[in-house]
Amino acid sequence: MKLKQAKSKNLRPIRLIKKSNDLIEARHSLGTWEMRIFLKIIFLVNEEKYKGVTNFIIPIRELIRDFKLENSRQSYQYFRDAREALATRTIQIFQENTETNKWERVNKSLFSETAHSVRLGKDGSMEDDDRDGYIRLQLHEQIKPFLININGSLDGNYTLFDKQYVVELPVKMLRFYFLLKRFADLGSRELSIEELRDIFDLEGKYQNYGNIKQRFLEKARRELAEKTDIRFDYDEIKGKGKTVVAVKFRIYPNAPAERQSKSLQPGSTAISTAKTGAENQPIVSTPPAATGENAMDDAFEKHYLKVRAHGISAGTLASWVQKYPSEHLEAAISDFQEKVKKGQIRETDPLKQGGYLRTLIETADYTLKMTAEKSRAANRQKAQEVAQQTEAVQSASDLQKRAKAEQDRKLANEILAENPNLIGELTHEINHERFEDYQPSDFEQNALFRVLIIGKLKGRFAAAFS
Repeated sequence: MKLKQAKSKNLRPIRLIKKSNDLIEARHSLGTWEMRIFLKIIFLVNEEKYKGVTNFIIPIRELIRDFKLENSRQSYQYFRDAREALATRTIQIFQENTETNKWERVNKSLFSETAHSVRLGKDGSMEDDDRDGYIRLQLHEQIKPFLININGSLDGNYTLFDKQYVVELPVKMLRFYFLLKRFADLGSRELSIEELRDIFDLEGKYQNYGNIKQRFLEKARRELAEKTDIRFDYDEIKGKGKTVVAVKFRIYPNAPAERQSKSLQPGSTAISTAKTGAENQPIVSTPPAATGENAMDDAFEKHYLKVRAHGISAGTLASWVQKYPSEHLEAAISDFQEKVKKGQIRETDPLKQGGYLRTLIETADYTLKMTAEKSRAANRQKAQEVAQQTEAVQSASDLQKRAKAEQDRKLANEILAENPNLIGELTHEINHERFEDYQPSDFEQNALFRVLIIGKLKGRFAAAFS
């Protein structure tokens, strides 16, 4: 039974960014502002109009907008300083040398030439341009193979991420995010303490693991959970003497209640390990056209890791998301996973099981299952609303009780002020009845004694307390 296709007017574009795993694992010492410039190159480098381009002119105002910074003279200066620093920056990559059959730690230069614009001052001198300023960057031959000429395939050495999740992360947290994101579909990754020191740039600092845990790991756990599409827990791995030598991270999908970036639309960008490409003339980058809605489709993000392992490409999933209701996709993929788990699919190679999933999505009718799931969701929503209402009623009751107690206390103080000897008399009665040794001065400090005194006063001055 063919399922009715969703109307095209409800479709939203799906745009992804790919990052070469070689770059994810690379060691570098880029500062925050330098990393923002390099990320911008990553965002741009495989848009269709930048295919093969290696010389980029980027308006500084565009960088300020992309990373949601203050449009100030100081921001312009920080980007110019970062541009100068990038002129000598390298990244460190592990590569296998086919001649020696050994792995090497190799330093790769990022840019062969960098520049920023200046303008002619009134006195004829050259001044930095804080109005229409730009930076220009020429990719170095050594880094080009990792950045250009993507063929659009998701097969290979790539990690997918959404642009909106990285623009606000500090550089240390950004590097940590990429290293965990790469292993998100596997669900775990182990890093030694020395690797953590390298990630967070702690060489010679914080010899005590406890400091690293509190200052960086716990901070990273909060920041990634609040700002990105993954979250994590971790287990400490101990060596001799119960010293923590490594940390095993358990990585989970995360759906923040509200995405942090609404104005910034993700771009279609990628990093590759391709090794060819021609240089073009400089092209000035321009802001993407505003769509007024989130360009990363939630359904794609939700299902991609589930179907990727079964040979379904991003393009195929994107077409499904555009054609079918999200409830249908959810039901079909859930049914497929259950059949795989029970061994009900004849094909045992996971990468070849996608054909069965395609059949389910394009021919099966999940109307009843979708209706049942909607009913369960409605029941969960109703139960949540009832719980919230109950909590609200309880909170109101607690507030009312506290207000009444404060009113009684104020009235008691007024009565005792008018009858100076009464507090001593009531204290004597309470001590005699309860075999206690309260003092009149305990009225303000001792809550139980105060309740007993107020109880006595209510007996004597019922009209006042009514």
